[in-house]
Amino acid sequence: MRLLFVDVNLNYINPTVNLMPILVQCVSASVNYYGPGFVSNELIENGLISWIDNTGPYDAVIFGPNVPILVDDESLAAERAVTFQRKYTYKIHSDLVSYRFFKDVHENIKKINCSLRIVTGLSFDYYAATQSQVDKIVESNLVVMSPNFQFVQRLGDLPGFAKMEKHYIKKKNILSNAWHEFAARNPEKFITALHYVSPNEFCYTSIDLRKYLIAIPGTEYYLRRKAIGDLKRSGISVASKWYFNAFKIANKIGIPAYSNATLLAMYNHFYRLTLYRSRYVYTARGGFGIPVRKFFEIPAAGSLLICNPCVGYEELGFVSGENFIYSDGNDLAELVRRCDRDYDVQSIADAGRKLVATKHSVDARAAQIRECIGALLDRTYAGSEWKSGNFYILRKGQCVA
Repeated sequence: MRLLFVDVNLNYINPTVNLMPILVQCVSASVNYYGPGFVSNELIENGLISWIDNTGPYDAVIFGPNVPILVDDESLAAERAVTFQRKYTYKIHSDLVSYRFFKDVHENIKKINCSLRIVTGLSFDYYAATQSQVDKIVESNLVVMSPNFQFVQRLGDLPGFAKMEKHYIKKKNILSNAWHEFAARNPEKFITALHYVSPNEFCYTSIDLRKYLIAIPGTEYYLRRKAIGDLKRSGISVASKWYFNAFKIANKIGIPAYSNATLLAMYNHFYRLTLYRSRYVYTARGGFGIPVRKFFEIPAAGSLLICNPCVGYEELGFVSGENFIYSDGNDLAELVRRCDRDYDVQSIADAGRKLVATKHSVDARAAQIRECIGALLDRTYAGSEWKSGNFYILRKGQCVA
């Protein structure tokens, strides 16, 4: 299959975004790239339709995570995307090139001479989605590459603590079930794809040789904050995340740490070192329970993952006591103290790493996406889903057990 990947070539603090071009390359060896940073400014000026006319035809066009497709107001989308990318990403092209590119995509997406148009939704805010954003999927004849309805709960099913999260409070007046309802009714419009990890994120250092007892990386959402408090009160030290705090402070005082290539590389280096040197790593779902990247990269690093799992984690193959250990965070200090006594921690960590390598690596995710695109192209696709660690393609006319 011939693919065209349309996106902005940039470097972001989230590795999933940075790995998207190689993911698409693994989906098909026959892929072209178009967008600011991928091709010359002159070719961007000529426009997307001209590029497709000169280099096509393509079986599918994939719009990457840095192109704002599913938006309410297209007149503001380009300006907002340019502003965000200036502050939070490293890129080598000008803001004006990005702006013209975004406007061109919005004006011509429906004119593209390709029946299969895929938009990447891994970074999308599903709970704040409006009906008009959802309608755009149908109006522009798009297929969404993102978690399907299995991994997005209805608002009424969210745990009580969700309303204490800053994100919920900030957006509570615009939250809705529009995305979940559309995804549940239209499984054929979704290529079920979640986060993935690259080969250089795997670590095989023995649990016994790791420097830190436990780490709790990333933003301190409600459950993570509770867990840190429990550990501190119990006298258990947590691995430092000074780099995380340094970036937050730098951003607050106007230092562009998130848009500096060297600083971004340093951040990811120190983040991975924390995982590689930690015996246990705790994380927890945010209020919305979306499967964020930590649920994959921590097991890949060979640490024993202790977590309050995201929505659908068991369907992805993760089973407490086999390849991770469950904790709601309240009993974390006591659990850490008795882990060696009650569990074969090395075997559990090994099993978690193996699961990610076989089912949630770049190569594994690419194979899953390739199968979905193949079924879409031969018009037999009826959706895709995870069940007990296995990925399934649903076919039209197929009986569901």
